Amino acid sequence: MKDRLYEAGKFIRKHSKADDFTLFIRGNDTLQTRFAQNAITQHISGNNITAYLSVAFDDKRGSANINQLDNDSLLYLIKTAENIAKINQPDPEFVPSESDSQYTCTKLFSKETAKLDSAKLVDNVQKSVENAQKADAKLSGITEREISQVYVNTKNGFEGYFDNTYFSHSMTMKK
Repeated sequence: MKDRLYEAGKFIRKHSKADDFTLFIRGNDTLQTRFAQNAITQHISGNNITAYLSVAFDDKRGSANINQLDNDSLLYLIKTAENIAKINQPDPEFVPSESDSQYTCTKLFSKETAKLDSAKLVDNVQKSVENAQKADAKLSGITEREISQVYVNTKNGFEGYFDNTYFSHSMTMKK
């Protein structure tokens, strides 16, 4: 995935005619298990990608979003954002994109969290339900795991990437 994000950045840099741009791409792999009244009610999993491009011609800005990174979609993203910028009013608060710079990236990725699969999430819910049943209570909530990749690229030379993981288990018990 990381390589594809960098390829998309190169593609935007090559094909955009704007004076300035900022490209932001976020991809994620999500697992969610919802439960209510001591039973699993929904399990959701999926991969998503979102690319956001903001461009400027002088101080006139335009932006667009897509959810695919193939070349046709990237060309559509560029064309749409640039067309909006060209017909837009000047932005009195326009600030140029970030230039090439070093940034401190904190460690936000956990291999253990990334290894969590659907079976482990269901197991966590089942253990929670068993504890609720011992207390003669009803349990509802959600448990979720997400792995994300974030990529940023600007016309002024900034390029950054980081990946992160997220886990949450939230529940309410009612007796």
